[in-house]
Amino acid sequence: MKRIISVLALTICLTVLLSACGSVSLEDLNSPVLEDDQEMVIGIWSGSMANWNELHFSYLQEADINLLLGTSEYITYTEQLFDMAEAAGVRVIPDSRKWDGEIPSFAEHPAFAGYCVWDEPARSDFEKLAEKKAQWDSLMANKMFFVNVFPGWAGTALGGSFDSYISNYMQIVQPEVLCFDHYPLMKDANENTVVRDTFFSDMDICSHYAKQSGVDFWFTLLASGHLDYVDPTEEEFRWQMAVGQAYGARGLVHYVYTSHDPDYTCPIDWRSQVPTELYENMAAANAEVAAWDHIYMNYDWQGTATIGGSNNPYTSIGFQLCQYAVKPTENTGITAISSDEDLLCGIFEDENGNKAYMLTNATNPAEEKDATVTLTLDKEYKGVLVIDRGAQTTKLLEKQAITIEIEASEGVFIIPLTAK
Repeated sequence: MKRIISVLALTICLTVLLSACGSVSLEDLNSPVLEDDQEMVIGIWSGSMANWNELHFSYLQEADINLLLGTSEYITYTEQLFDMAEAAGVRVIPDSRKWDGEIPSFAEHPAFAGYCVWDEPARSDFEKLAEKKAQWDSLMANKMFFVNVFPGWAGTALGGSFDSYISNYMQIVQPEVLCFDHYPLMKDANENTVVRDTFFSDMDICSHYAKQSGVDFWFTLLASGHLDYVDPTEEEFRWQMAVGQAYGARGLVHYVYTSHDPDYTCPIDWRSQVPTELYENMAAANAEVAAWDHIYMNYDWQGTATIGGSNNPYTSIGFQLCQYAVKPTENTGITAISSDEDLLCGIFEDENGNKAYMLTNATNPAEEKDATVTLTLDKEYKGVLVIDRGAQTTKLLEKQAITIEIEASEGVFIIPLTAK
């Protein structure tokens, strides 16, 4: 009897040892196979651009932009304009802030996505907006009643806290998407790039209420230098977009295509109407997102955790303000997560309950602080699919963990994998 027990114990030990030594190979992992049949909204505000022609739509197409939001009062919207947009794979939301119930002649054109009926409404405008929305739903419910709301620093226009502003907006207006603008990267008195303290908390609030209301969250980001805002580098475009994705944004909208204001530097120069370095920076970041957006769009955002870096003795004010941050190890498939630099961990889940995570380096991209992140997963997982700048790599776990270097300005999407 003792001999039988000893043999059994030896067998168990050998099984554990083989498992620990990596008996599961990369070929044994269940990697998801997803068709490239969904795309994320990557948009841009037109600004002062009025002469939309095939050349400019080709600029949008080459930069992986699929939505144009009109802001110039000088744009004439014609069937020909919508035809050019459709040929370039671009949908259009014209500006119509004076909309009074008129159904446009191009209402059924497939490239016409809806109207922008308001930009940055004050709290006192919500009831009027709700009336317009009811009228809209009775006339063009198949098109978008689009509004872009204020960020948290708008002051008295909010009518209270930013949380109450967004909460009231969702309850009263009941929009189809929640879109807000926030330009987080600014120059201080010494011309150094700094991040607004309220960037993460604004994202935290908007994503929370969008999910609570069952609508998509969109984020308008900085694409043009003006006032105290920086001229975004490729890394700064990438970082803003990665933060947006960590908060589950399903629309990333650049502000702005061009401007006649000489204080603006834009992706398209208004005078020459040719692409600038900002265009190249934007296009590079967009291409990386477009390379894997069909994967991202298969997962629904569940919440975002803030992970303080071990190199930082105090929790940053940006993280302290995030009232809806979730716990990273609560029914997420994660048993432990650590980072030496501040980190955002977006938690995602597909329709079958499969998990995924968006890990974004939350440090100021100008400081060039790479983050070393260790992620420990539940025992059912044997490996991970890592998506970094659109490139996919499959890796095995070691003792249920993986350590990843996330460069400054970057985010990686991780899908935990079981064995076949």
